[in-house]
Amino acid sequence: MSRSNNMKKKWFSLTSIFMIAVFLVSSGLSCAKGGSLEAQRAMQPTTLRFWTVFDERDAYTDIINAYKQLHPNVTIEFRMLRYEEYEKELLEAFALDEGPDVFSIHNTWVSKYQNLLDPMPRTITVPYRKTVGTVKKEEVTELVTQNMYTPNQMSQLFGDTVAQDTLRLHNVGTEDDPEMVNGIYGLPLSLDTLALYYNKDILNNAGIAVPAAYWTDIQEQVEKVRRTDADNNVLVAAVPIGTAKNVERSFDIMSLLMMQLKTQMINDKGQVSFHLMPKELQGNEGITQPPAFNAVEFYASFADPLLNSYTWNDTMDNSLQVFMRGQSAYFLGYAYHRPIIEAQAPRLNYDIAPMLQVQGYENVNFANYWMQSVAGKSENKSFAWDFIKFMASQEQVKSYLDKTERPAALRALYDSQLENENIAVFTEQTLTAQTWYRGKDAAAAERIFAEMIESVNSFAATAKEAVTLAADKMSQTYR
Repeated sequence: MSRSNNMKKKWFSLTSIFMIAVFLVSSGLSCAKGGSLEAQRAMQPTTLRFWTVFDERDAYTDIINAYKQLHPNVTIEFRMLRYEEYEKELLEAFALDEGPDVFSIHNTWVSKYQNLLDPMPRTITVPYRKTVGTVKKEEVTELVTQNMYTPNQMSQLFGDTVAQDTLRLHNVGTEDDPEMVNGIYGLPLSLDTLALYYNKDILNNAGIAVPAAYWTDIQEQVEKVRRTDADNNVLVAAVPIGTAKNVERSFDIMSLLMMQLKTQMINDKGQVSFHLMPKELQGNEGITQPPAFNAVEFYASFADPLLNSYTWNDTMDNSLQVFMRGQSAYFLGYAYHRPIIEAQAPRLNYDIAPMLQVQGYENVNFANYWMQSVAGKSENKSFAWDFIKFMASQEQVKSYLDKTERPAALRALYDSQLENENIAVFTEQTLTAQTWYRGKDAAAAERIFAEMIESVNSFAATAKEAVTLAADKMSQTYR
């Protein structure tokens, strides 16, 4: 064989090896053990800081461990804060660029925190550790691109209310050429609803065999239940409502009553409108004023000592405390109140019924929940969104719901949760649960409603005057 032929063969072999190497790298395949070089680079150690309220780490332990198996490079740094300090800690941490990657926000906080949040991307790509092979098994790392949720999918998975709460317009263009699109700013794990707690002993002694189903039932039961002393101080209340500051979630109760009476809280233009007559009620015989006026009058009547419905006043203790002491027949509360009652009043003979409704109207319930969101400043957005989607998935969220005994936000779990008698009544109401406040200052909204109620309690204003003034104040902070 000639020297020339040998040189040609060597050149051909080197060229072939080089071309194969280029193909392997460009195709994402590699001779490196455990997957592609790109995938292995993406497996660098990552820490996700996860901040929340109310729930201890144990509620998330199973989910975190399961996520760690798929992503051994990811460490979840969990921190639970007290509700009273939560917002302050968040804002201070973000100001110092030391905030969490994933954190919980209330469903009424989205607009307030939107500038600090990352809208859900259409797709994410993260590395997954997988075991492949049948005879000789080997762990490999693969880069997996997955689709995230669309607004339409949010409605299908969680219902219209959650979709509306989590969606906000944001600019994907430039300041000079803006392009506004809807972004998803969080995913909920659970969704709570107001329900009717009742003291079985008080109702039995009053000769009431079945708990109230309608608001008018409560009105009729007041005189059977209420006990007062010689100075007209209430010793046993029928239902602790009518005031603001000593009633648990008075904002939610007042809002619900307005909505059940078909009040349009916000109009189609995103403007506060609860002081106006809704179009669907205009011209109806017997309806002479906006339903919000009737709602406030009715609510305040339970704290008016001149009326037969009087059963509560602003000098009494917190409504939950009064109920736990066995001094109120009813209490309007959420599923999250049940473990508090079980812990602090273990001998209380109580049960839970569906929330009061307006007879002759469609059922409307009130939703109150938290969602998990990603910080706009996070350096690990893809992993953060992947973790949130993983948490909220049907397979993983079950462990969280079982440990916390909360009603599910995910509609696919509706039927199975009806089998749990501790949360069935709350779960049944999730399909008709609504919210309305999507403004920028939920705390201000609650103060405005409290002032509205108190002005009627003190006879400083009529319901019409109080509602109109509340709407004017709300308009200044809503958008």
